[in-house]
This record gives sequence, C-alpha cells and structure tokens, in this order.
Amino acid sequence: MKGNLLSLVLFLSLVAYSATYSQITITKDDLARYYAKGHVITSYMHTTAVDVNIGKEGGGNLWDFSFLEPKLVSSTMTVQEPSSTPFLKDFPGANLAFYVTSFGEENDSEFFYPDVWLYNALGDNLVTLGNGGRGNVMGMDVVSLTYNKPSYIFMKLPAAYGQSWTQKYTDSTVSKMGGITSYTTGSSTVNTSVDAYGTMKMPGGYSVEAIRIKRDIEGYLKSQYGQDSRRIVKEYVFQGKNGDMVNVSASDLTPPPGGILRTGDIVWTQSKATDVDEKIPLANEFSLSRNYPNPFNPETILEYSLPEEAFVDIKVYDALGKEVSRLVSKTEKPGFYKVSFNGSALSSGVYILLMKAGDFSAIRKMTLIK
Repeated sequence: MKGNLLSLVLFLSLVAYSATYSQITITKDDLARYYAKGHVITSYMHTTAVDVNIGKEGGGNLWDFSFLEPKLVSSTMTVQEPSSTPFLKDFPGANLAFYVTSFGEENDSEFFYPDVWLYNALGDNLVTLGNGGRGNVMGMDVVSLTYNKPSYIFMKLPAAYGQSWTQKYTDSTVSKMGGITSYTTGSSTVNTSVDAYGTMKMPGGYSVEAIRIKRDIEGYLKSQYGQDSRRIVKEYVFQGKNGDMVNVSASDLTPPPGGILRTGDIVWTQSKATDVDEKIPLANEFSLSRNYPNPFNPETILEYSLPEEAFVDIKVYDALGKEVSRLVSKTEKPGFYKVSFNGSALSSGVYILLMKAGDFSAIRKMTLIK
C-alpha cells in the first residue's frame, strides 16, 4: 500500500513539474490574430539604463517587466491590406503591411511629410521584405526604398524553445530627391536562438506566456561615397503568445546568458491598457500628425496628442476656404487620439485640416484622389 501511495505521489509530482515547464509555442494563427487588418500597434520606449533579470535558458522563467511605464510613445503601426499601399509592386511577396507613424523624430515643418510602410510576409516564417517611404522636402518629392535580400527572418514558425539559425542578408536603400539619387548598402550576419520560455509580466500587472529570442547581430553599412560604419547589437526579444513583445538591448557587447542584464533601450508593445482607468498614456506635448494615407481615397486617418485637458476643434476646408467637415468639437482629457475623415461625398482635390486646442494650432494638407 505504501509503495502504491509513493508511486502515486511521484506520478503527481511529475505531472505538476511537466505542467509548470510545458513548452510554449507561437504559431502562425497566433500572429495572424494579432496582425488583423486595422489593428493599431503602439510601441513604447524606455531609454534609461536599468538592471533586468532576463532569467535562464530553458523553461520555468518569470520575466517581470511590470516596472516599465508607458510615458514615451516611439511609434504606432497600423496593419493595412498590402494592395492598398503604394509600394506593393516593389515587394510582390508581401501579405502583411504596416503604416508607421513615429513620434519624437518627426520634422514638424510643413515641407516634410514622410509616409512609411513596412512590408512583411506571414507564412511558414514571419519575414521582413523591406520598406518604402515618401515625402516632400522644400517642394521636392522624396522616395526611399529599402530591400532585404534575402528576406530577413524575424521568427521561424511555429516558434518554440530549441530553435536556432544563422542568416546573412543585405539591405539596400535607394533614395531619390528631385533629380538626385543616393544609395547605401548594408550587410548583416544574425545569429538567432529561441533559448528560453516562461511567463512574462507586463506593465499593468497582467501575465502572458512567452518565449525568449536571443539575437547577436553584426553588420556593416556602406554609402556610395565610400563611408563605412560597423554595427554590433546584442538583444533579447521576449515574444508573447498573445502578440505582446519586449525588446531588450544589452549595454555590454558580451552580455551574460542569464541573470541580471544591464540594458540599453527597451522597446515594447502590449495589448492591454496599463493603468487602473485603462487610459491612454499621457502625451508630452500638443501635436498633430500627418494624415495617413495621403493621398487618400476615400478615407484617411489622423492622430493627435494632448498633454493636458483642452477643448479640441478640428475642421476640414476645401481649397476655397469653405468648411466641409468638423471632425472634433469637444473637451478631451490628456492622451493620444485618432480620428478618421471620409471624403466619399467630395471631389478630388487638396483639403486643409485645421486643429485648435487651447493655445495650440496646426494645419495639414490632405490630397483626395478618386
């Protein structure tokens, strides 16, 4: 009887151990749900060096990133249908596209309106094909295209502990401004391994299943003028099964395989709000982004931020100064906002967007092409 009881206890212990350290797998379907058309992914950045426990190789890890505060928004990415974007012909294999809005780096001048799209393919692997951008500098059109050859493998699918691969690829950028063409060519060797799995605690206190992807990147960049630069990056990507991600760069070029890591920048995305009231993080300043896409037909989106409560008034005028739409007219709390404008009832042409909030005002030009 005692022997049977001991065997039962050992069996239950093994079951509990197996459950605690059961494998975590991220599938194509997991990512497809996260990258649904229209989904807006917000990236936050922590720029102060801190000590982070990156855990150990293998299973049973608990990675605690709940200390991160979403005060600095670095960018937003809106998932779009590739056929609705302007550079699909340059990236014919893309079935996943992101329109990118960057904060803190945008030139607020009326002369410069960059539009950037990232092109990816989600299939047997998640790969990055390249990106395309366009804008206007002092009246001159600017177009820039970056191609990855071969496509950069961000994640092999299904992604799970024990995977590893090495990839060499080049990224070539061709930029045209007016009649001037410039180019740069980069080459990189990336050693990638999925070396750990466990639970990741996100800002706001909730937890998600995750894997740890370790990347060692060494590359070179060369311009047409013969200027070379070298790049070495050591990073850990904590990828959640629900799509949340925390990217931790190491400040040391020989980081430890586990335990305490001194970080460089930390960039993360998450699917849930991070404070008690589930509000959008506070903005640092009043701002009005360019609308995207632009030109558009028939709908376009604009984003704006408020560092304090203010009465917001956003109107659209035609080229003759006639008001054709009032998009916002109300008092709003601090945060980041977005609003859409539909021009289906209007004719093709240039329209002026005017935003007023407190003492802040901004004007943007939008082009409707039918």
